[in-house]
Amino acid sequence: MGTIYLIRHGETPWNQQARYQGQMDIELSEQGLRQAGFLGKRLQNFPLAAIYSSDLNRAHQTAVTIAQYHGLDVPKDPRLRETHFGVWEGLTRDEIKQVYPDLFRQRYSAAGQAAIPGAESPHAVQDRMLAALGGLARTHAGETIAVVSHGGAMRLVFCSILGIPLDEAYRFRMYNTSLSELAAATDSEGVHWSIRSINDTSHLQRQEVIGH
Repeated sequence: MGTIYLIRHGETPWNQQARYQGQMDIELSEQGLRQAGFLGKRLQNFPLAAIYSSDLNRAHQTAVTIAQYHGLDVPKDPRLRETHFGVWEGLTRDEIKQVYPDLFRQRYSAAGQAAIPGAESPHAVQDRMLAALGGLARTHAGETIAVVSHGGAMRLVFCSILGIPLDEAYRFRMYNTSLSELAAATDSEGVHWSIRSINDTSHLQRQEVIGH
């Protein structure tokens, strides 16, 4: 049985502004760097065999902060990226509500059906995330690793493991640098997942917990 710690990246300025980032390459804020530092210290004695991240800066910066305690490099995997949100990328939630009010409501009531213009489908994101995580689980069978990704993409992984419709993905709250623990059992039929914990932010102070 292997363990994957699935981590959301630290806070960015756009998180503070409630602005959709998607696949736009935004770096961590000062608070995001502090959050990553707290998480790195928390994980410093965990027996991590490897650390991987999305190829977007906010995830890779978070992963590198963790990796410095373990003497590990951080390979980047674009399959671990956030959802591409099409025309919504760069807009705040308030701006989207004004221009796309019905679609915004659908995004938070039936996420799997919200067809945002130019956006990647939730099913496609779920498929690439599970392919990436499944490959890592097989490569590191019986080991403990960390993977830094993004809140929206991670929600879709949880939906798959728990058998929850993608329409309900918005119900998972994912805070910056939150830690979720997955167990992965591998055999000739594939990878069998279970969840040990979701969205653990006990390494942060209350005022540092950001969820946009």
